[in-house]
Amino acid sequence: RAIHTEPRMDFPLANGININMMPFIMGQPDSIPPAYRQYWPLIKGCNLSRSEQQKVGYLTIQESWVSAGQSQRRRGLHIDSPGARLSQGGNYQKERFDWGCGIVRYDSSEVQGGIYMASNVPNSCRVWNVQVAEPVVGELGDLEHLRDALGEGTFMEAHKLYWLTDSTPHESLPLSKETYRQYFRLVTNSLTAWYPEHSTANPLGVIPDSRVTNIIHGNKFGSSSNYS
Repeated sequence: RAIHTEPRMDFPLANGININMMPFIMGQPDSIPPAYRQYWPLIKGCNLSRSEQQKVGYLTIQESWVSAGQSQRRRGLHIDSPGARLSQGGNYQKERFDWGCGIVRYDSSEVQGGIYMASNVPNSCRVWNVQVAEPVVGELGDLEHLRDALGEGTFMEAHKLYWLTDSTPHESLPLSKETYRQYFRLVTNSLTAWYPEHSTANPLGVIPDSRVTNIIHGNKFGSSSNYS
Protein backbone atom coordinates (compact mmCIF):
# COMPACT_ATOMS: atom_id res chain seq x y z
CA ARG A 1 0.00 0.00 0.00
CA ALA A 2 1.12 3.60 -0.70
CA ILE A 3 -0.67 6.69 0.54
CA HIS A 4 0.14 10.37 0.83
CA THR A 5 -0.35 11.76 4.29
CA GLU A 6 -0.14 15.53 3.88
CA PRO A 7 -1.66 17.89 1.28
CA ARG A 8 1.59 19.80 0.85
CA MET A 9 5.09 19.64 2.29
CA ASP A 10 7.39 22.60 1.67
CA PHE A 11 11.05 21.82 1.11
CA PRO A 12 13.71 24.04 2.69
CA LEU A 13 16.18 26.04 0.64
CA ALA A 14 18.49 23.60 -1.13
CA ASN A 15 22.13 23.41 -0.11
CA GLY A 16 23.55 20.46 -2.04
CA ILE A 17 22.91 17.90 0.72
CA ASN A 18 23.58 14.27 -0.11
CA ILE A 19 23.12 11.86 2.80
CA ASN A 20 21.83 8.29 2.73
CA MET A 21 20.30 6.24 5.56
CA MET A 22 21.81 8.41 8.30
CA PRO A 23 20.74 7.17 11.75
CA PHE A 24 18.94 9.60 14.05
CA ILE A 25 16.50 9.38 16.95
CA MET A 26 12.91 9.85 15.84
CA GLY A 27 11.27 12.55 17.92
CA GLN A 28 14.59 14.22 18.81
CA PRO A 29 15.58 17.07 16.47
CA ASP A 30 18.86 17.49 18.37
CA SER A 31 19.94 14.05 17.10
CA ILE A 32 20.15 15.51 13.57
CA PRO A 33 23.28 17.53 12.70
CA PRO A 34 22.55 21.27 12.31
CA ALA A 35 23.47 21.10 8.60
CA TYR A 36 20.38 18.96 7.97
CA ARG A 37 18.03 20.15 10.68
CA GLN A 38 16.08 22.38 8.28
CA TYR A 39 14.36 19.15 7.19
CA TRP A 40 12.84 18.66 10.64
CA PRO A 41 9.41 20.04 9.53
CA LEU A 42 9.21 17.26 6.92
CA ILE A 43 10.15 14.67 9.53
CA LYS A 44 7.55 16.09 11.91
CA GLY A 45 5.03 16.01 9.06
CA CYS A 46 5.39 12.23 8.89
CA ASN A 47 3.25 12.07 12.05
CA LEU A 48 5.18 9.04 13.23
CA SER A 49 3.26 6.64 15.42
CA ARG A 50 3.93 6.62 19.15
CA SER A 51 5.58 3.20 18.79
CA GLU A 52 8.33 4.72 16.61
CA GLN A 53 9.16 7.67 18.86
CA GLN A 54 12.59 7.63 20.53
CA LYS A 55 13.76 4.80 18.28
CA VAL A 56 16.46 4.95 15.59
CA GLY A 57 15.22 6.01 12.16
CA TYR A 58 17.17 6.55 8.94
CA LEU A 59 17.24 9.81 7.00
CA THR A 60 18.02 10.26 3.31
CA ILE A 61 18.25 13.67 1.65
CA GLN A 62 19.49 14.23 -1.88
CA GLU A 63 19.64 17.66 -3.49
CA SER A 64 21.17 17.67 -6.95
CA TRP A 65 20.82 18.56 -10.59
CA VAL A 66 19.39 15.72 -12.67
CA SER A 67 20.10 15.71 -16.41
CA ALA A 68 17.35 15.22 -18.96
CA GLY A 69 16.74 11.53 -19.54
CA GLN A 70 18.32 10.56 -16.20
CA SER A 71 16.81 9.64 -12.84
CA GLN A 72 18.15 10.81 -9.50
CA ARG A 73 17.49 7.58 -7.63
CA ARG A 74 17.24 3.86 -8.43
CA ARG A 75 15.58 3.13 -11.75
CA GLY A 76 13.59 0.01 -12.40
CA LEU A 77 10.56 -1.39 -10.66
CA HIS A 78 11.50 -2.69 -7.19
CA ILE A 79 10.67 -2.89 -3.52
CA ASP A 80 13.05 -1.88 -0.75
CA SER A 81 12.92 -5.19 1.08
CA PRO A 82 15.24 -7.39 -1.00
CA GLY A 83 14.07 -10.82 -2.05
CA ALA A 84 17.22 -12.41 -0.65
CA ARG A 85 19.90 -11.39 1.81
CA LEU A 86 23.61 -12.03 1.81
CA SER A 87 24.79 -14.48 4.41
CA GLN A 88 28.22 -14.32 6.02
CA GLY A 89 29.47 -16.87 3.50
CA GLY A 90 28.49 -14.65 0.59
CA ASN A 91 25.50 -16.77 -0.43
CA TYR A 92 21.91 -15.60 -0.79
CA GLN A 93 19.34 -17.08 1.54
CA LYS A 94 15.59 -16.57 1.44
CA GLU A 95 14.31 -14.83 4.55
CA ARG A 96 12.38 -11.74 5.49
CA PHE A 97 14.59 -8.65 5.24
CA ASP A 98 13.01 -5.57 6.83
CA TRP A 99 13.61 -2.13 5.37
CA GLY A 100 11.08 -0.26 7.48
CA CYS A 101 8.34 -2.91 7.26
CA GLY A 102 5.01 -1.04 7.53
CA ILE A 103 1.46 -1.88 8.51
CA VAL A 104 -1.90 -0.09 8.31
CA ARG A 105 -4.56 -0.36 10.99
CA TYR A 106 -7.66 -2.22 9.84
CA ASP A 107 -9.68 1.03 9.84
CA SER A 108 -6.88 2.98 8.03
CA SER A 109 -6.72 5.41 10.98
CA GLU A 110 -2.99 4.94 11.54
CA VAL A 111 0.12 3.59 9.87
CA GLN A 112 3.03 2.08 11.75
CA GLY A 113 6.62 1.73 10.59
CA GLY A 114 7.21 1.89 6.86
CA ILE A 115 8.91 4.44 4.62
CA TYR A 116 8.08 8.11 4.04
CA MET A 117 9.09 9.79 0.77
CA ALA A 118 8.66 13.17 -0.90
CA SER A 119 10.26 15.22 -3.65
CA ASN A 120 9.87 18.69 -5.12
CA VAL A 121 9.57 17.46 -8.73
CA PRO A 122 6.30 16.00 -10.06
CA ASN A 123 6.28 12.72 -11.98
CA SER A 124 9.82 11.87 -10.90
CA CYS A 125 8.78 8.74 -9.02
CA ARG A 126 5.99 6.21 -9.50
CA VAL A 127 4.39 3.97 -6.87
CA TRP A 128 1.95 1.07 -6.98
CA ASN A 129 -0.73 0.76 -4.30
CA VAL A 130 -0.07 -2.93 -3.69
CA GLN A 131 2.28 -5.11 -1.66
CA VAL A 132 4.46 -7.82 -3.20
CA ALA A 133 6.05 -10.65 -1.25
CA GLU A 134 8.11 -13.78 -1.72
CA PRO A 135 8.57 -15.86 -3.74
CA VAL A 136 8.12 -13.50 -6.71
CA VAL A 137 10.66 -10.86 -5.58
CA GLY A 138 13.98 -10.85 -7.42
CA GLU A 139 17.46 -10.06 -6.17
CA LEU A 140 17.72 -6.79 -4.22
CA GLY A 141 13.95 -6.35 -4.53
CA ASP A 142 13.79 -6.34 -8.33
CA LEU A 143 10.26 -6.55 -9.79
CA GLU A 144 10.78 -5.79 -13.47
CA HIS A 145 9.38 -9.21 -14.34
CA LEU A 146 6.03 -8.13 -12.83
CA ARG A 147 5.70 -4.76 -14.61
CA ASP A 148 2.96 -5.85 -17.02
CA ALA A 149 0.97 -7.54 -14.25
CA LEU A 150 1.08 -4.52 -11.92
CA GLY A 151 -0.35 -1.98 -14.36
CA GLU A 152 0.38 1.72 -14.65
CA GLY A 153 0.91 2.75 -11.04
CA THR A 154 0.61 6.30 -9.68
CA PHE A 155 2.95 9.21 -10.37
CA MET A 156 3.99 10.95 -7.18
CA GLU A 157 2.98 14.59 -6.96
CA ALA A 158 5.47 17.24 -5.94
CA HIS A 159 5.51 18.41 -2.32
CA LYS A 160 3.34 15.54 -1.11
CA LEU A 161 4.52 13.11 1.52
CA TYR A 162 3.91 9.46 0.67
CA TRP A 163 3.94 6.49 3.02
CA LEU A 164 4.98 3.08 1.66
CA THR A 165 5.62 -0.33 3.12
CA ASP A 166 8.96 -1.91 2.29
CA SER A 167 7.09 -4.26 -0.04
CA THR A 168 5.37 -1.45 -2.00
CA PRO A 169 6.62 -1.33 -5.63
CA HIS A 170 8.09 1.95 -6.81
CA GLU A 171 10.68 3.38 -9.20
CA SER A 172 12.58 6.60 -9.83
CA LEU A 173 11.84 8.01 -13.28
CA PRO A 174 13.97 9.78 -15.90
CA LEU A 175 13.22 13.49 -16.12
CA SER A 176 12.09 15.21 -19.30
CA LYS A 177 14.45 18.16 -18.79
CA GLU A 178 17.37 19.11 -16.58
CA THR A 179 15.97 19.82 -13.13
CA TYR A 180 17.21 20.49 -9.62
CA ARG A 181 15.53 17.84 -7.49
CA GLN A 182 15.20 17.59 -3.74
CA TYR A 183 14.37 14.16 -2.36
CA PHE A 184 13.45 13.21 1.20
CA ARG A 185 13.08 9.73 2.71
CA LEU A 186 12.64 8.46 6.24
CA VAL A 187 12.96 4.73 6.92
CA THR A 188 11.59 3.72 10.30
CA ASN A 189 13.19 1.51 12.93
CA SER A 190 12.57 -2.00 11.62
CA LEU A 191 15.75 -2.33 9.55
CA THR A 192 17.48 -5.69 9.23
CA ALA A 193 20.83 -4.41 7.95
CA TRP A 194 22.72 -1.13 7.68
CA TYR A 195 25.69 -0.87 5.30
CA PRO A 196 28.35 1.70 6.31
CA GLU A 197 29.85 1.71 2.80
CA HIS A 198 26.50 2.85 1.36
CA SER A 199 25.24 4.96 4.26
CA THR A 200 26.04 8.23 6.02
CA ALA A 201 27.38 8.12 9.56
CA ASN A 202 25.81 10.57 11.98
CA PRO A 203 28.61 12.86 13.30
CA LEU A 204 26.62 13.27 16.52
CA GLY A 205 27.27 9.62 17.31
CA VAL A 206 23.83 8.05 16.72
CA ILE A 207 24.24 4.50 15.46
CA PRO A 208 21.82 1.70 14.50
CA ASP A 209 20.18 -0.18 17.35
CA SER A 210 22.08 -3.46 17.58
CA ARG A 211 18.99 -5.19 18.99
CA VAL A 212 17.21 -4.59 15.68
CA THR A 213 19.83 -3.94 13.01
CA ASN A 214 22.98 -5.73 11.87
CA ILE A 215 25.85 -3.57 10.64
CA ILE A 216 27.22 -5.24 7.52
CA HIS A 217 30.57 -4.16 6.11
CA GLY A 218 31.30 -4.47 2.41
CA ASN A 219 29.51 -3.75 -0.84
CA LYS A 220 25.90 -4.90 -0.63
CA PHE A 221 25.91 -5.29 -4.41
CA GLY A 222 29.06 -7.42 -4.28
CA SER A 223 29.74 -11.04 -3.48
CA SER A 224 30.81 -10.80 0.15
CA SER A 225 29.96 -8.94 3.32
CA ASN A 226 30.77 -9.12 7.02
CA TYR A 227 28.40 -8.69 9.96
CA SER A 228 29.26 -6.73 13.09
